Amino acid sequence: MLQEGVESKELGGDYFEHWKEEQSTKYFVKRLEKFGYEVVLKPKQAEKARVEPKPKQIKKAAVERKPKKAPEATT
Repeated sequence: MLQEGVESKELGGDYFEHWKEEQSTKYFVKRLEKFGYEVVLKPKQAEKARVEPKPKQIKKAAVERKPKKAPEATT
């Protein structure tokens, strides 16, 4: 970049997910077949692929707090 005077280019957050996608697919298919699985790949339909994740619900535990007793003074 410095030598050629070219600006940096943001590749995107999912760049490495699609990098060598075909090679990775073949690798994982071979691995599954090696473990005795029959692998059939079919592309997802556009409607089914767009499933929005549900937000996680945080469970709050009920905690009962007792007031501390003041130490008794000794005279």
